[in-house]
Amino acid sequence: GQFSSLVPPAPGYYDVTLQTFNNAGSDMVTKNRALCVSNADAKNGLVFAGNDESLEIPRPFAADQESFTIEWWMNPSVYAGAGAFTFGDLSTNCTDKGYYTITYKTKYLNYYLPVTNQWHHYALVFDKGKISIYRDAELKTTLNATSVYTKPTWPEVFNFGRSDSPFNGYIDELRMWSEAFDASKFQAVCNKPIDNAVSHDNLCVYYDFNQNGGDVIDRSGNGNDAKRVNFGPDGDAWLVSPGVFTLDFGNDI
Repeated sequence: GQFSSLVPPAPGYYDVTLQTFNNAGSDMVTKNRALCVSNADAKNGLVFAGNDESLEIPRPFAADQESFTIEWWMNPSVYAGAGAFTFGDLSTNCTDKGYYTITYKTKYLNYYLPVTNQWHHYALVFDKGKISIYRDAELKTTLNATSVYTKPTWPEVFNFGRSDSPFNGYIDELRMWSEAFDASKFQAVCNKPIDNAVSHDNLCVYYDFNQNGGDVIDRSGNGNDAKRVNFGPDGDAWLVSPGVFTLDFGNDI
């Protein structure tokens, strides 16, 4: 008929097919990923325009913290600089071909990780020199650098974004936890906002980016607001981020 309705069974992206029939014949066209269904409203995200923007995040745990997790949603416009950060002996970067490099001291690993022009959830887990990389709550690769691990002395600032490899794209829902997560823990938290964030003792930083100006507010209650560096006018830095919280862990689609 002329009107139809649909109740999607699960969050995710759906292909939409349109068909027409009349006396002259019929036709059909399909648009891939035309319908986006989110598990929750992510509201605003933060825009990186490739102009050396970065977030200066105060180190949210002790300098000798041996295990932690950083997770975020990201939609890169290009590969270069996607998900790049520096934090003392630990750093990441991404080439213009999509190879994500994880470096810890003298050890490093390259992996084809980011997906351009799509929202996905990404995470890095550090656990006493073992670094695990996740996308959409699935373990993708691991750098075993335990042979060079020593008790850390992390610097006072975690820099998300690198001036030597500027990022062009969007991020949302950035969190840091003071423990090493696995896939089951990601599934429990990554597909929705953190409810009552101040009640989570192991949540060190929570940026939901649901604001329209100023430095980035830490919703964890720990006061670790991030300084925005080299961002343009506030009106250009924030956007609505449909496409976040779109994972289907029930395998319904």
